[in-house]
Amino acid sequence: MSISRNDPCPCGSGKKYKKCCGDPANQPAYTTEEVTNIQLDLAAAANKDSRRDFSHYYRRVYRPNYFPYAWHKFVQNLALADFLLHGNERRKWMNIHQQIEQNNQHPRLQRLYSNWTGHNLSLFRLNKMTDDWYEVTDLLSEEVHHIEPLSFFRDLQENIVFLAFLVPVEDKWYPMLGLLPFHPDFADDVIKSVTGSVPDDEADKAGWITHHLPDVLRTLKDDLQDKYQEADSASPSAETEDGAETETKEAASASTGALNEDQQKVIETLESSSRLSTDAAAAASDLWIQFCEQENPVIRKPEAQAAALEYAVGGGTQKEIAERYGVASSTIRTQWKKMEPYTSNEKA
Repeated sequence: MSISRNDPCPCGSGKKYKKCCGDPANQPAYTTEEVTNIQLDLAAAANKDSRRDFSHYYRRVYRPNYFPYAWHKFVQNLALADFLLHGNERRKWMNIHQQIEQNNQHPRLQRLYSNWTGHNLSLFRLNKMTDDWYEVTDLLSEEVHHIEPLSFFRDLQENIVFLAFLVPVEDKWYPMLGLLPFHPDFADDVIKSVTGSVPDDEADKAGWITHHLPDVLRTLKDDLQDKYQEADSASPSAETEDGAETETKEAASASTGALNEDQQKVIETLESSSRLSTDAAAAASDLWIQFCEQENPVIRKPEAQAAALEYAVGGGTQKEIAERYGVASSTIRTQWKKMEPYTSNEKA
């Protein structure tokens, strides 16, 4: 939608656009709360209008079950930001421009959205933190930006590195729907992995990483796996490890609150398995929650779905799992086919 300077202002003031919302002097600065709400509204619109598209895109392209449980929410936010900022380029799905046209947004918001579309993901280092702004360096372009101190920055620390889509708002920048942070101890390894994934002759490094983001994330996970294992083995005591495992289970349990009683029994049946690691059980639970959110299945025998979930995360062969759960192998195959669109398991 194009608005001429002499057209009536869409806000309904009765003034010409050039003397109302089209005049920069009449526009108050955006607050952090406004920008946060705008991003949340965009995410809600994507989940409402393109939920099945995004779910399929996320499961098939990003293969989230490949990542550690602690990465899931961060990776999903990056995928959603990619979907909003570049979705039309990727799969001709709804992007920000289309949402503006369909929703007939206020011109001020239209300009803001337009400034966001097409911004690429990059790797940043958090240099300095003050009460009013945080200074970060783009490690690919070496540009320095000032970022609003948003709520999800509060637990971070100086020298941490993170992956994010930064979008401009007046004289500051905001991460689009969050970021993926890494502990300072892993900073050098993260930088080496991300920058090393870009071909030497590639001029637009951020553009290349954005276009290949799922592959970059999976490579990064593989490169950091040894570091994670070293950190785990260096834990001061088994008690600390037990506490972390309990915290992971509690987080997974909290996320199952939307399931009905019968669907919850599938999780309980799955958790009784002695064959699954904590990460595998968490990945299976996440798959089940995603499947229930989309399909709301009717449960007749929890063991059937639990067996299929265990198979989905590599708990054994269909025959072995069928014997443990007291179901037929054909039942596992049937349930697996229903869940298969929501998982990235290579057996598919």
